[in-house]
Amino acid sequence: MAGEKHPVGYMPGYIEFFSVTYDAFSGYFTNVNCSGNWVVRWFEDLKAHAHYGNCDVVVIVLLSIMWTILRVVATRQLFEPLARKLNVQEKNCGKFPESAWKFIFYSFTWSYNLYIVVCCGRYTFFHDPLSGWHGWAEGMYIPSDIFWLYMIQCSFYLHSVYGTLFMDAWRKDSVIMLFHHFLTLALIWFSYAARYHKIGALVLLLHDVTDVELEFTKLNTYMRYRNNKKYIVHEYLANVGFLLFALSWFLFRLYWFPLKVLYTAGYGAMLRDPTYVPFWFFFNVLLWILQLMNVYWFQFIVVFLYKVATGQMTEMVDTREYDSDNASSKLQQKTAAVNGVLREQSSGMSAIMEEEKCRNGAGPDGVRMNGTSPAATAAYKRNVATQDAAAE
Repeated sequence: MAGEKHPVGYMPGYIEFFSVTYDAFSGYFTNVNCSGNWVVRWFEDLKAHAHYGNCDVVVIVLLSIMWTILRVVATRQLFEPLARKLNVQEKNCGKFPESAWKFIFYSFTWSYNLYIVVCCGRYTFFHDPLSGWHGWAEGMYIPSDIFWLYMIQCSFYLHSVYGTLFMDAWRKDSVIMLFHHFLTLALIWFSYAARYHKIGALVLLLHDVTDVELEFTKLNTYMRYRNNKKYIVHEYLANVGFLLFALSWFLFRLYWFPLKVLYTAGYGAMLRDPTYVPFWFFFNVLLWILQLMNVYWFQFIVVFLYKVATGQMTEMVDTREYDSDNASSKLQQKTAAVNGVLREQSSGMSAIMEEEKCRNGAGPDGVRMNGTSPAATAAYKRNVATQDAAAE
């Protein structure tokens, strides 16, 4: 593969992409010595080829703490009062601040990334992905604009691990989301340490745009029903937002990401040096896992579109979220059932005590009686039947 030439801005089709990717992985295992303990060899490579400083770690940790504090303050002082002022439904009051925070952050970072990669004119690796390897060298200088992009993004995903666990609404894919955060942290950090920062900036550009559209859609969905009436403008904006989200997901994550990023990180690296590129296999495996997650999340979009097309769904609903109304209804039913059983058990216990008195020869009015009270016996049987039904 070394020495092959491609025109500037070249991007393959899917068939060529899968073909050269297979060749790249085959060539890697052919040219690289894979014998021995790969774990030990991985740490040896990390020590020899990873370039980062303690100051980088400190900056990331401090920024992640700053994001957490800033989110707490913004939620309490801005987003929650805004939700109350807008009369957002109670079931969405907790989710509104989360989406508002993410919408603002992703809008800022994606706009900054778009300016760096596409608009400023200093880099060409968006239009010509293979140029991302031009001038690459171990430990090379990272331009300040990309450096701060990395620091901001890496610290935010570190904050997002905490946010998903303790601040965000829990959803059906929250475990997958946690895995995604750790995967993204690994990708950002190792692409920084190995100086694959141009490819890393392209990955972030192609992924953050859909997050902006997703949070915009969710915010308008939360504001759709307020003051006991439906706001058509938010219904329209939510529908437009979701349409853009679905189209962008396919274009950015399922078309450009494999044909620009996976192609460049895999095949493009082998074009540069077919014998050895530090962390090539590790970095590419992480990118392919990320792509599989993109396909996994796309099925939520497909399911939603199918339900709309078949008339099963008429309004914008996040299929990843648990149904708050149904969950509340089930909780109320369970509470009522438990309370009913407790009342029956209390009544039954009174009947049993009454029966015990009768057995001892004393009636309810202090009159000695022989045998068991029929009323106590009937109450006792009702209690036993109630307990059996509750157990079932």
